Amino acid sequence: MSTDRAAPGDIFTALFAAHQIGDYWCQTARQAETKGLPGWRGRRACAAHVASMTACKALALGTLHVSGRRISPRRAAVALAADAASHYWADRRTTLEGLAKLADRVSPGKHGYYKAGGAPLLDQAFHIGFLWASSVIAAGQGR
Repeated sequence: MSTDRAAPGDIFTALFAAHQIGDYWCQTARQAETKGLPGWRGRRACAAHVASMTACKALALGTLHVSGRRISPRRAAVALAADAASHYWADRRTTLEGLAKLADRVSPGKHGYYKAGGAPLLDQAFHIGFLWASSVIAAGQGR
C-alpha cells in the first residue's frame, strides 16, 4: 500500500464521485423539491441535503486516506466545510439565479439561459468549480 500524499487530482476524483452519489442518489425527493423554498422549510431541507452530501464526501476522502493516499484531516475538514457552504448557497436557488443575473454583465444571456432550463447545468458547473477549489485546499502542504 502506498503512503503518498493525495494529489489534487486524487481528491477531486473522490469528491466528484461522492458529489454525484450525494446529489442524485442520497438526496430525497422532498429535499430536491423544497430546498429552494423561502423560509425555514427550505433552509432545513437544503441543510439536510448538504449534510448527507458532505457525509458522502467525507467517506470518499476517508477511503482515499486509508488506501494510502494521505490527506491532512484538518485540511480535509476545511475543504469539506468550504464545499458544504458553497453547496448550500447555490442550492437555495435564488442565490444562484442572482449570480446568473450578475454574470449577464460579463456574459450576456446567462440569466435567460438559467430561466430557459439551464439552471441545473449552471448549478452543477458551480458545484464542480467548488469541488476543484476544495481539492486544492485538501491537497495543500502542511499538516
